[in-house]
Amino acid sequence: MEKNPVKTTIGEQLNIIFIVVLTSLICFIGIILGFKYMLNDNSIEIYSGIYDKQSEYYKDDIVVEIIANKCQQYNKVVNKIFCVNKYFKMFYVYDKEKAKVENNNITRSPSTMFLKGGVCKDASVFYCAVMKKMNITCRQQLITKHVFNIIDIPEENVYCIVDQKQIYCQRLGENEGEESNGMREMWEGPNKTEFIEYS
Repeated sequence: MEKNPVKTTIGEQLNIIFIVVLTSLICFIGIILGFKYMLNDNSIEIYSGIYDKQSEYYKDDIVVEIIANKCQQYNKVVNKIFCVNKYFKMFYVYDKEKAKVENNNITRSPSTMFLKGGVCKDASVFYCAVMKKMNITCRQQLITKHVFNIIDIPEENVYCIVDQKQIYCQRLGENEGEESNGMREMWEGPNKTEFIEYS
């Protein structure tokens, strides 16, 4: 009994199609898993670059311009930082609903953040945008599920960590790598001593 050549050809074609589809599916899953691993491994550098570009973009936001103009009057950089923080604390509301959205990568503009509230990445982009507007070097520090700012002020021998409503500034010691007694200042309102003065 001879094989039907038409059935053999259709059967072989179905096997080839099945193998091609299965191989493509395996390759696609491998690429997705590899890309996900790569993003998890390098996500801090990726997001840091994104936030840096966003803060550069928002330098011309109206809120950024107003606050930068108000705070530019202070001579010491550290006082400019506390000035920005003063205005930030007047308007900023932490948006719990936005925080609940997993992998929410949309950063609100400073104007929108001041109207609707925001989360750590919105605050971080805002601070760096204002600092860049005042020609102050600012960078975002990312840790797991959080971002804050570090501002290095070498001319004043100080660095500041700005985390939403809180600021911590540290004066470096005279010897390289040696830290003197730290200074911590929290703005508490217009009736308190304004900003920080150190010797």
